[in-house]
Amino acid sequence: MTVDDSSMKSDNRSQSNKSSVSVQTNNRNDIAIQTSPALYDNNEASQNGLLAPSTTSLAPTAHNGVYGNNSNIRSRSVSFASTAAPSRVGVNDPYAAFRSKSTISLALPTGDAIEIEDEPDQLPTDQKPGQRTPSPQQPSTKMQIFRRMCIINLVAFSFGIDSTLWLPSVYNFILTLRPNDADRYLAVTQAVSALAQFIVSLSIGVFAAKVHSLKWTIVVCIALSFAGNFLYSCAGVGALNNVGAIIGGRILCGIASGSSGLAMGFIAISTANVDRLEALSQYRTYAGIALVLGPALNALFGLIDIKIGNYTINENNAPTYCSSFIMALLAILLGLFLSNKTKPAPNPIVPAIEFFRRGHYGPSLIILCSMLSSSYVSALILYVLPDRLSSFWGFSTGVQAGLQTAVYAAGLIGSLLSSYIRDGLGRLVLSITSWKNGVDKVTLLERAKADGGVSAGAPLYTGIGLEILLGIVSFLWVSLGLIAMMISFGLDFVYSSSQASTAAGFLIGCAVVMVGYNIQAAVLPTLFSKSLPNDLRVALTPWYGATVAMGKILAPLITEAITKATPTGGRTGGNQIGGYALALGVPIEHLPSFETKLLQTSQTELNDRLEDFRELLTDNKLDYYIVPTTDAHASEYVADADARLAFLSGFTGSSGVAIVGAYDAHLWTDSRYYIQAERELSRAWTLHKDGLPGVPTWTEWLSKYTQSARIGVDPKLMTYKQATSIEDILRDVESQLIYTEHNLIDQIWYERPALPLRPLFVLGMEFTGKHASEKLEDVDNWLGPKRAFIASALDDIAWVLNLRCQDSVPFNPVFYSYLLISQSKKVLFVHKDQLTGVVSDYLSDLNVEIKDYANVDNTLKSVSSNYTTIFASETVSRAVASDSGFSRIRTTTSPITLAKAAKNPVELKGAREAYKRDGLAFVRFLAWLDGQVRAGNPDLTEWNVSAKFDEIRSKLPLFKGLAYENISATGANAALPHYSTSKDNSPKLDLTTPYLNDSGGQYLDGTCDTTRTVHFGKPTKEQKVAFTRVLQGHIAIDSLVFPEGTTGGHIDVLARRPLWLENLDFGHGTGHGIGAYLNVHEGPHGINKGLSFAQFPLRVGCMNSNEPGYYAENKFGMRIESVVTVKESSKKGWLKYERLTKVPIDKRLVDYSLLTQFEKDWLNVGTFHVLKYTLTTPKAHNEDVKQTLLPLLDKSDKLTRKWLQLQ
Repeated sequence: MTVDDSSMKSDNRSQSNKSSVSVQTNNRNDIAIQTSPALYDNNEASQNGLLAPSTTSLAPTAHNGVYGNNSNIRSRSVSFASTAAPSRVGVNDPYAAFRSKSTISLALPTGDAIEIEDEPDQLPTDQKPGQRTPSPQQPSTKMQIFRRMCIINLVAFSFGIDSTLWLPSVYNFILTLRPNDADRYLAVTQAVSALAQFIVSLSIGVFAAKVHSLKWTIVVCIALSFAGNFLYSCAGVGALNNVGAIIGGRILCGIASGSSGLAMGFIAISTANVDRLEALSQYRTYAGIALVLGPALNALFGLIDIKIGNYTINENNAPTYCSSFIMALLAILLGLFLSNKTKPAPNPIVPAIEFFRRGHYGPSLIILCSMLSSSYVSALILYVLPDRLSSFWGFSTGVQAGLQTAVYAAGLIGSLLSSYIRDGLGRLVLSITSWKNGVDKVTLLERAKADGGVSAGAPLYTGIGLEILLGIVSFLWVSLGLIAMMISFGLDFVYSSSQASTAAGFLIGCAVVMVGYNIQAAVLPTLFSKSLPNDLRVALTPWYGATVAMGKILAPLITEAITKATPTGGRTGGNQIGGYALALGVPIEHLPSFETKLLQTSQTELNDRLEDFRELLTDNKLDYYIVPTTDAHASEYVADADARLAFLSGFTGSSGVAIVGAYDAHLWTDSRYYIQAERELSRAWTLHKDGLPGVPTWTEWLSKYTQSARIGVDPKLMTYKQATSIEDILRDVESQLIYTEHNLIDQIWYERPALPLRPLFVLGMEFTGKHASEKLEDVDNWLGPKRAFIASALDDIAWVLNLRCQDSVPFNPVFYSYLLISQSKKVLFVHKDQLTGVVSDYLSDLNVEIKDYANVDNTLKSVSSNYTTIFASETVSRAVASDSGFSRIRTTTSPITLAKAAKNPVELKGAREAYKRDGLAFVRFLAWLDGQVRAGNPDLTEWNVSAKFDEIRSKLPLFKGLAYENISATGANAALPHYSTSKDNSPKLDLTTPYLNDSGGQYLDGTCDTTRTVHFGKPTKEQKVAFTRVLQGHIAIDSLVFPEGTTGGHIDVLARRPLWLENLDFGHGTGHGIGAYLNVHEGPHGINKGLSFAQFPLRVGCMNSNEPGYYAENKFGMRIESVVTVKESSKKGWLKYERLTKVPIDKRLVDYSLLTQFEKDWLNVGTFHVLKYTLTTPKAHNEDVKQTLLPLLDKSDKLTRKWLQLQ
């Protein structure tokens, strides 16, 4: 290269002057060189900034690529004047122009100008011709180090704090605002923020070029993050009560993330090579420290509940307020410390094209893929870890914070050790090179230090090969952690391992991943910049932030997409289990419910059963087969031997119907079991959520999709009324209902358990209040001559005969039987092995003939001709109706059911006493539990506390077992109305979430059913509002005065109205009938909006539950249930309720600002008004409970007495 130096003399006189230099390279390319003054705000800022103040302009007139190769430029002979260091430039020193840092402006063919900063080079004294010129390692000044540390630490701290504070906070916002599709909106808020970062990373240079200031561009963007955090903080307190505000806030935060990434990129490229890894390691270390502090701050914010005017600052929005002010502080300090750097490349596409044109495909793609995976994994960990700890394993808030802190603290090891690991690998390479080339290590090390880390024949310290090796090591380390996480998922999903083992495995995996991620994050930016020439790496800086943003975009989107594509898609208690597991690489056929008992049968075995069953369909020439959950008596609770649907599908709910075809399988269930069915069914099944708009009933589905089909069913498991209706439906589509002689499922159920046949016993008059002979006589009078009635409902038969049987049918003291009643004869079809001598004599005295249960069909066929009409309840099976003769059979509401519904005085007296005893058990349990939770007992799981309650109940007089399976639920599990916990998968109780217990005992004098929701800490505003609205609905029913003839369908709306004010509701009925030492669910009356409940008026003596509720899916559930009985009011023709339940209501969950004065009086005082009538009682609800139970408590039971007096 030759240089025309004609104008250099005048250039040295002033920095404001420009010089023009004509340069000819050895490849005949002409370059015009023009020097210009520094582009900094002032000379002092230049000296103290991150970059040196010199500026030189090169405009190539001919080129082989957009950018000249940096090493080629350095090897040419250049002599010109430099405004930054004029005394050091001369023709005899060809490298002097590059010794001081300078900003080089390259004019592009498009007319754009790219300004880059070149690092100073120095030529070793032993430099040989043609040898590559190394980069010098000039130490930074103290001011540069100070400013760099400030910026690195601030950006790192803001990243860590924002990551750990924002996610749980905004997650709660979204669950509140959009509870039904929270997953989708959470993914959207994550993705749009990352998309904003992606766009800003690429376009911020354009904006900075327009305003000629990168510094203030970055500062403004960081300030936008303050606005964004503040925006969705306001959304959380109701000032902006919509998801749009949250998404808008995250977009602003994404803009800030893009600018922060760009700031870090410029810090990396403007730092000497020898310091770059240390600087980025420092960034990761401080980001890790912030991650460690985040969970602790979240736990601290959980104690905040401040009201300022109309705004409330609590645990939901306090973290985002904190994050917003951290961003504001960051913007201020960056404005003070960040030097006003020059603008980057305005057009990021051009350097990207040149990046691939340079031929760095191998290393470049490895770098980019590693950066993408690193960002993806980190986003996934931040996305999944809090959710797993909360809704999956049910840890308390304090434990969650501690475990998150431990994981993030372990991740700090990667940051702290990255330099040491790199040095260790460098020494390994040094040893290998020394052995290979026969050169001693000392000589190689001296060369490496002299040439800036690049030694002939061996990349060392700053060599690209070493950095790639370190990246591969960290990638393998991350993979090891992912494998540990996958194993823990597999153990929980497939083998139902214990909480401790699977949680430990998952947490260890997360910690290992974080270690590897921090190593990657420290190495990859260095590798990205070192593998490229200086000019190109500066221009590509925006792509660093964009690549990181792409990983953040993919994490929520891939997770959400996979979740929705799996049969278990959607949230499980705040979690996307299917999506998380599949995104982490777990092969899943089925994910069992965390809210129900894990099936002992594997999904592989269930699928095998389904295939075996389909072979039977083919053998029997059937297209479909109908499988209900009921038994031959249409019972709600069935013995294990009758749980055919659970055997075939895995679904364990008490209500459902399946239709199985040769190529498809469908299941319908109601709202109580939507979530449970989603978890328990494999992907081989299609779930139909009965009752939702647009979802056809199973009978409608048959009429639409079974043209010319043969549809099988066991006639014993379908009611006669239902079968007749379906036959008519199928006839219209030319299909047939085929009644199989034997149940097809029984033919593949090789280990089907036997029916548990326990002995019957007679329930005495002191409990029944009416002799069985009188009850049978009432039925005779209803029938008249030549007519008969077939009773098939098990509780009807037990009640009319005053017989009970414990443990034959779970929780219900009934026995398998049929009863034929006529004026001329009574025949009981029963398993004779269950009859004791006492019971046989008792039945003989009643003139009841005994026949074996299996002979019901033959007997009915033989005697049916003796009657003109045979009445049967609407639940009678098609098989029994067929045996009775279709011409004579008539279905009707059972007269026994109607008589049983209205309790006689003895039954009511027994119920009052039973509810007192059960109330004693409840308050003893709650007093014990409250003390244990507050004492921090680590063994308080749903299962353990339920077992304790059983123990307390079992000691009570006349106790005969549970009325139904205990519903012991905390947190998100309480959002399932019929949740059932398990010993091996039982979350722990804590001070932050409500606990719901729905349970009751069976006593000889009554059946109990009570639900209370309690909180052991400080409830959130959302929890209190939900509970209070439920309480208001409960009060509306309890205090109601209504005219005779009113049905449960008429009054159901009163319990829902307070919830409707908040746009809330519940899917189940408000109340159901209760038996007298019989079934906990009893008809025909109840409080429900269904048409069937509008047919039966509420009569004196009818007992029913009063149990409105609200269920925030994946968060909490609220239900208050007491049992009431109908009695006459003071005014003739009017009725009212008497409350039997004696358990206090937790006032900690009440928001008194929502209560009317009447409701406050009902809860706290004793006199209140209903309509125009004044009802005066000596005590309010909890006061009534105290005065009833305190005299029954032993004086030695000080704990319970003290707790009860405080209620």
